Amino acid sequence: MKKVILYIITAIHLFLFLVLITCIIVSFFSKINRDTVFIFGQTKMPSCKYYKITGKQCGSCGLTRSWISISKLNFKLGNQYNKSGIPTYFAALTFLIGSILFFFLRKSLNSNQRIVVYFTLFTILIIGWHNIIIVNYQLNTYKMINSVR
Repeated sequence: MKKVILYIITAIHLFLFLVLITCIIVSFFSKINRDTVFIFGQTKMPSCKYYKITGKQCGSCGLTRSWISISKLNFKLGNQYNKSGIPTYFAALTFLIGSILFFFLRKSLNSNQRIVVYFTLFTILIIGWHNIIIVNYQLNTYKMINSVR
């Protein structure tokens, strides 16, 4: 049973690692010009369903522009786009660096220690993203967007 749990946790960890490394790389190579996002030279203005429906920003609004700004070391602008940009970005970086270190050290750990490392890394992500999760929960954004589909 413990092996099955470990495989499931490993799959989730790998998925999160790939998503986050992709987001960091894309944000590094993207640009912002007058609030318009350019990803690999293509104009991409992210749209928020919650904003389209209510006219109000959700907890995630501006996060793409914030991460792009932070990738360019412009922390002030990143914070202006979304106050949660810096904590989420550095939680993602910490998760990625911890995951890389874990990859090299995993053979020296038993299965219980591996599970502890996985949950520590997941906890880092949750702590970094907690503000966005709470704000979106308070606004009922997920329930509202799913009911519109």
